[in-house]
Amino acid sequence: MNLDIEVAARPWVEPGQRRANLDAFADVIKDYCRHAPQADLTGFLYWLEQAADKEKGLPLRPRTPTQTACSC
Repeated sequence: MNLDIEVAARPWVEPGQRRANLDAFADVIKDYCRHAPQADLTGFLYWLEQAADKEKGLPLRPRTPTQTACSC
């Protein structure tokens, strides 16, 4: 899907933070695959739906403010 290329092309985001959400999502996928009795796409999508309904989505990684951030 080349999402890494898309996020790399965001000049307003700090270089070290560009992949942070993709990496976090990849960690969630790996965790699901390790713990699911039968890891498949349908099960994963159902699991994400349940996380959205019961837990209000996946946890967000804390964002560290940058020097270029605006406090407007």
